[in-house]
Amino acid sequence: MSGPIVKTTGLSVMTREAPDDVAVPEPNPNQTPDTITHGAVFTQRLEAGRSLEVLVRDRETKAPIPGMWVGVNSAPLPGLNDGHYPDQTDAQGRFTLTGLDPKWPQVSVLAVPGPGVPYLMAQGKPDAESRVVIECVRGIPFRLTLRDEAGRPVDAVVTYHAVSPNPNVANLLDGLNYDCRWPLSRAGRRDDGTYEGFVVPGPGAVFAKVPRKLGLRPAHVDPKGFFAPGKTDWTPQDLISTYGTQDTVSIAGCWTDQHDYAAIVLVNPPAGARPLELEATVVPDLPRVVTLLDPEGKPVVGATSQGLTYHPWDLEPTLRAATFPIRQLHPDRTRRVTFLKEDRKLIGFLLARGDADTPYTVRMQPWATLKGRILDENGRPLGVTGPQGKQEALASIGTNSRTALTSHDDPSFGEISGAQTDREGRFRVERLVPSQKYSAEIYRGFGGYAGVAFENLVLSPGEVQDLGDIRSKTPVSVIGK
Repeated sequence: MSGPIVKTTGLSVMTREAPDDVAVPEPNPNQTPDTITHGAVFTQRLEAGRSLEVLVRDRETKAPIPGMWVGVNSAPLPGLNDGHYPDQTDAQGRFTLTGLDPKWPQVSVLAVPGPGVPYLMAQGKPDAESRVVIECVRGIPFRLTLRDEAGRPVDAVVTYHAVSPNPNVANLLDGLNYDCRWPLSRAGRRDDGTYEGFVVPGPGAVFAKVPRKLGLRPAHVDPKGFFAPGKTDWTPQDLISTYGTQDTVSIAGCWTDQHDYAAIVLVNPPAGARPLELEATVVPDLPRVVTLLDPEGKPVVGATSQGLTYHPWDLEPTLRAATFPIRQLHPDRTRRVTFLKEDRKLIGFLLARGDADTPYTVRMQPWATLKGRILDENGRPLGVTGPQGKQEALASIGTNSRTALTSHDDPSFGEISGAQTDREGRFRVERLVPSQKYSAEIYRGFGGYAGVAFENLVLSPGEVQDLGDIRSKTPVSVIGK
């Protein structure tokens, strides 16, 4: 229910005549009713509302900005994810917000660029006469020509994110929160099939996302090579988070997967740069066929996989055939895929790449196993000991994250993730690939590094190796370990 002079109000109504249904929160029945569902015939008195006259304009020229999305937030420093923005400014950069709650103590109005509008988001507060003036900084316009291999325009969602670290974003947004889930710019599609949006000075990336049903190959860029060519002395933390990796792009304190986009264009314009002319070509996906064989060379049906799809949280159902396609590969990116046949304790490994159409054959072998016991720095079994509330947490062993990142493309590298010790400090790690080299570190408590468990172990098919007692160190917090 909304109107120019009333507070916008949501109601729940039945489609039959009945008494109002009042849901009272538990366990205190004296609290205010949580939800009222009215019968089909009811009377509702609406509260008086507040209106705001909003003007959005260029910070330098003071020219009005049409097409800006406008929304209200009650927080002093609203984030882009804090509200819904269905309204746009008109040709004079104006919009009237109605139905606001007059009891909101602090009201901020947020102007967010609509598709193709070359201005950064900004906020403003109402004056004594309920007028709001929001002044926005103009970005650096870009035009992206996105084509397929035949030169035809491609329908996509094109957005821009600043790449971390970009020191210019905080100053340009004047204290507003930049949430990595939301782009700084949404490009608009023009009649000729090109896309127009804006970027900001410093490291950034223009992303093009298309529906998966189009069957296009995922994008691949090298953020570190583009933004810091020749640099090799990365700290462990920078190696993961600064600019991104061969698989990710770092934006606003988190990462986005390159695999989710058909094209990515990296940019690094200086302040005051002229409009950018960008180009990208999308390429069809070329699946490669994989066949699983057992040690005797017979087909393996009913195996499970880890890594057959790019995202680790994707559902990977049991394979119903011994031969199947692997999709979404890229010539410049490898994918680590492990195949398991649990009932026969067989394992197979594939380092897949989209650089050819030659079929893969994976010969599965009996998996290897490691076991042992972690002791504390005094040689005692590392279990749950100590008085109530002060017990030392169980230990775990795992591959160093930096080693896993730098060794990703090495087929001889074996990775162990988070093997937990039991209450006597013992661990058992199964499903290890024979002939790969395994190293692991010890972590105690809340991820505290406590030394090396073992290094460069190579196991034979079906081998069960007992490492015995392994003494750990006093746990310390090491960023990047």
